[in-house]
Amino acid sequence: MQKIPYHTINNSTLIKISLTFFVFFIPISTALMNLFLYLALIFITLNKNFIKNIKISWKNNTSKFSLLFFLFVILGSLWSIGSYEDVLEGISTYKKFLFVFLIFPFLIERKNNELLINAFFISMSLILCLVYLIFLDIIQPINVQLYEGVSLHVSESGGFKTHIITNILFAFFGFMSMHKFFDLNKVIYFLLGILSFYYSIFINDGTTGQILSISLLSIFIIQKYRYKAVLILPIALLGILTYGASNNNTSIYSAINKVHTGLGDFESGTAVKSIDVRLAMLTNGLIIIKENPWIGTGTGSINQSHIDNLDKFPPIFEHRSKTTNPHSEYLSIAIQYGLIGLLLYLFLIYKLFEYTKKLPNDFYKNSAQGLLILILIGSLGTSIITDSGEGHFIMLFIAILFTPLSNQAIRKNG
Repeated sequence: MQKIPYHTINNSTLIKISLTFFVFFIPISTALMNLFLYLALIFITLNKNFIKNIKISWKNNTSKFSLLFFLFVILGSLWSIGSYEDVLEGISTYKKFLFVFLIFPFLIERKNNELLINAFFISMSLILCLVYLIFLDIIQPINVQLYEGVSLHVSESGGFKTHIITNILFAFFGFMSMHKFFDLNKVIYFLLGILSFYYSIFINDGTTGQILSISLLSIFIIQKYRYKAVLILPIALLGILTYGASNNNTSIYSAINKVHTGLGDFESGTAVKSIDVRLAMLTNGLIIIKENPWIGTGTGSINQSHIDNLDKFPPIFEHRSKTTNPHSEYLSIAIQYGLIGLLLYLFLIYKLFEYTKKLPNDFYKNSAQGLLILILIGSLGTSIITDSGEGHFIMLFIAILFTPLSNQAIRKNG
C-alpha cells in the first residue's frame, strides 16, 4: 500500500479531521470530544491564514455577534463578586461563543458543512441502534471497565452519556432527520426521524428532551404544512398525550407524574428532586436578580451571590443556596449580567431568527429555526449553553447552519 506523504496532509485537512471526530464524539465521550476540539483549535491557531480567517469571520454577523457576546462575558469579570477561580470558570463556560467565531471560515465550503452534519448523523444513528437493541432486550446494557477509573457504559435511557444530553440531542436529530427526508426523499431519514421522536418522547426519561421533541415536532408540522397545521397539529399532540398518559410503560407517563409530584413537593416546601429543585433555584435566583437587576453580580459569581443572599431566601430553600448551575440559562445569565445581559442573549437569538430568512435552502432555514427554538425552550429548564456537551453541540450547529450567510460562501456555492 502506498504511503501518503506527510506534506500532503495540510493544516486545513487536520482541522477538518479534528472537527469531524469532535462532532462524532459529542454524544459519546466528553473526554474525546474535548480532545478533538482542542486539536482543532490548535490547528486553527497555527493556520497560515489565521488573520485572514479572522477577517472572514468578522464579516459574518452570526460569528461577529458570538464574539461580541463572549467579550461581554469577559467584561463582566470587572464587576464580578466571585473568586478569581470562579471568574475564570465562568469565562470558560462561555468560551463556546468564541469557538463559533474561530471555526466559521472552515465551514464556508458546503462539503465541509455536510461532512460534519453526516458525522453527527452517523454518531446518533449508532446510538439509536444501541438503545433500541437494549430497549427490545436483544442485548443487555453495556458496562465494561476499560482501565482503572474509565469504563464504557451504554444504557437504554442515556446511551453513552446522561439521559439529559442524550434526549436533547435526539430531539434535534429527529427534527433534522424528518427535514432530510423531505429534502432528499430517502426513507431511511423518515425511519430515523420517527424512531428518534418515539425514543425521545416515550422511552428516554429526560423531561427536557421530551418537551423539546414535542416542541420540535410541532415546529416541523408548522414548517411543512403551514395552514394545514391548524388541523394536523392538535391531532398529533392529542395522540401523543393520549398514548403517553394511558400507557404506564412510557417515560412520558412517568414525566407527567414527576411534574405533578414536583409541583406538590415545591408547594409543601420540599426541593430534593427535579421539578421542585428547579423551582427552588428559580425562587432563590429571582431574589438575587431583584437585588442586582441591571448588570448582575458579574461573571462566575453565581455561587457567591447565593451565599451573600442566604438570609433573603425562604428558609425551606436555604439548602439550595450553594450552586454554580441554576439549571436555567436565562437565570444563569440574569444573575451574572442582569437584565442587560439577558436582553443581549435574547437579542442575539432574535437576530439569528432574522438571518434564517436569508439561508440558501429550506433544509438550512428550517433546521436553523428548529435549533433556535431548541435554545429558547431549553434555556428555561437547563443551562443549555453553559453545560459542556449541549453547549458545544449548539454552538457547532450555529456555525454549521449559519456559515452560508458569509459572502464568501455565497460566491463559492453559487
